Order: sequence, then structure tokens, then C-alpha cells
Amino acid sequence: MKVSQELSISFWLRKDNNNPDSKATIMLRITIDGQRDDFSLGYQVEPARFNNKAAEVAGNRWRL
Repeated sequence: MKVSQELSISFWLRKDNNNPDSKATIMLRITIDGQRDDFSLGYQVEPARFNNKAAEVAGNRWRL
């Protein structure tokens, strides 16, 4: 990566999957100079526990 390239990293929930537990998958998006790629982190959480602004899960226990 060159010094002049722009980098952005963000986390978001993918809620469109048909999960019987009503959980959403945590996704990672990396953008470099407008080229983006999305990755699943492999974790599923209840959407009400995910803070979009802080990109973190509330509470001290995860149920995977």
C-alpha cells in the first residue's frame, strides 16, 4: 500500500440470512482507494446487542 492511498475499515451486521436464532453475522469491509471487499468474521450476535456507531458488541459474554 502506498502512502497516498486511502484506507477505510468498517464493521456491520448482515441481517439478511435466514438464521433460526434471529442472529446476524458480523461483517468486515475494507476499502482502499474506492475498491472494497467484504469478509465474514464468522461470529453471529443478536442485532440488539451490536452498537453500530462504536462497532462493538454490548455485554461481556458472546454466544457463538
